[in-house]
Amino acid sequence: MALRIYSTRTRRKAAFRADGPVRMYVCGPTVYALSHMGHARSYVAFDVIRRYLEFLGHDVRLVVNITDVEDNITTRATELGMSPGDLAAKHTIEYLQDMRALGIQDASAYPAVSWHIPAILTVAQDLVASGKAYVVDGSVYLDTGAGSGFGELSHQDPRAALADAPPAPGRRHPLDFAIWRRANRFNLR
Repeated sequence: MALRIYSTRTRRKAAFRADGPVRMYVCGPTVYALSHMGHARSYVAFDVIRRYLEFLGHDVRLVVNITDVEDNITTRATELGMSPGDLAAKHTIEYLQDMRALGIQDASAYPAVSWHIPAILTVAQDLVASGKAYVVDGSVYLDTGAGSGFGELSHQDPRAALADAPPAPGRRHPLDFAIWRRANRFNLR
């Protein structure tokens, strides 16, 4: 029996097909505190999916990002008298140890946000230049009203959300979200 998965786009089960390696991207932790049961639940689930795909003979490339640059990290580091980088490094190591203690296989890669800031800025600038994003007080927001297809996978009508809620201060639409946020404070020890 072939593997079948649920497609949120079609709302039906469909045969799983892979022409080459299966690529999985899982949003990883924001490393400002110890791992918790929510992390365990999420990464155990994706580990089971990965192992099952490998059992079926697929070559799987799993990437789990590490968010090591974020306001919560800076705030917590300041409270502890540490640099944000040191705090993020400490909790990244603890996260990896915790996941290994649960028997979760290492991901193929754990890219950190801090490694990719120049590329992130380039994408943000390209989105602003193309009119798909805009800048408010140094932060860049994706303009969810600028393109078609937003809400397609979740079957949400963005126009209904736009009609029901006022935009957040400075944002064009209530569903617009930050793709680059201006730092609120600096602690560069």
